[in-house]
Amino acid sequence: VEYRHMSQQVLFLGYCALGAIAIALFCLAYGIASAPTSPSSPLGLRGLKRQRVLAQNESWAAFEPFVRWLGIRVSGTLSPVQRQALDEQLSMAGDWMGITPEEYVAMSILSGIACAVAGAGTGYIAGGAGLARLLPLILGLLGLFLPYLQITGAATERLRDVSRGLP
Repeated sequence: VEYRHMSQQVLFLGYCALGAIAIALFCLAYGIASAPTSPSSPLGLRGLKRQRVLAQNESWAAFEPFVRWLGIRVSGTLSPVQRQALDEQLSMAGDWMGITPEEYVAMSILSGIACAVAGAGTGYIAGGAGLARLLPLILGLLGLFLPYLQITGAATERLRDVSRGLP
């Protein structure tokens, strides 16, 4: 009898946690949607780099409009200091794929969501026991950092090439 009572408490707490997550996601979506936006300019060296990447990479050309849209949506959430720091990272990486700081944040969000979904699917296939329950969280956090790892890797490679005197 006590076990059944304990099970109901755990079930209730699980539903409360799920409700809290849903409310947090709603607040996050509302904050992003209601933030003032600033569209990016397709001009300059970054725009030229973007056009070249779009012409060469078909999968990025299909995915880029959504990243650009989400980048515009999150543009109002970045402070000027954050925007400047991300812009410096992108400049050090040679204007990686021609993306803007806002699109960099959008790519991180999308990567985190995609990895969390992949983790949830993998956890479900694995039976949802033990560590498999944490896979969405672990992979989601890893996914948030994947664009950062790509960009810092490109910046490191670019600095190494410049120090060797290569074009």
